[in-house]
Amino acid sequence: MKRAKQSAQIIADYVKAPIIYDDRLKEVNMGVVEGMHVQDVAKKFPELYKKWQNCCLSDKTTHFENGETKAEVRQRIFATFNDYAQQSKYKNIAISAHGITISQSLLLFNIKKANIPNGSVLHLTYNNHHWKYRGFLENNVQPKEISYEKYPPVQSNRNQPQSCFY
Repeated sequence: MKRAKQSAQIIADYVKAPIIYDDRLKEVNMGVVEGMHVQDVAKKFPELYKKWQNCCLSDKTTHFENGETKAEVRQRIFATFNDYAQQSKYKNIAISAHGITISQSLLLFNIKKANIPNGSVLHLTYNNHHWKYRGFLENNVQPKEISYEKYPPVQSNRNQPQSCFY
């Protein structure tokens, strides 16, 4: 989380926005492999590691012992995103997060991107229950919609402050 916080601070200082830390956006709980180097994980758990690295939305059970499944990660992250989209007093929200958080979020748009480079900027918009994927800042990608009907609509507030970082 340290690098994500450092990135948020650099950008927040530049755009003069407050930072709010939210534990729901923490890194994935990797269980027994927490803190191990990725090469050591691949050697010790080759089949499980290969399954973990695969970007597959239908995989709801793969996890390392005592860790989160990717489905749990997606649910946690998008529940947090929806909370902010629906309840935030800010018009623009930026979230500084690790690559797995971004890659698992992208799966909900049927976009498979396993390795997200450090410093990547993903653009999502939310309006009336619909999330739209706008692409990475450096790419010109057509938006894709995803709808979450189980969440109530966001009420527009024209007097919202402009920006905030989470």
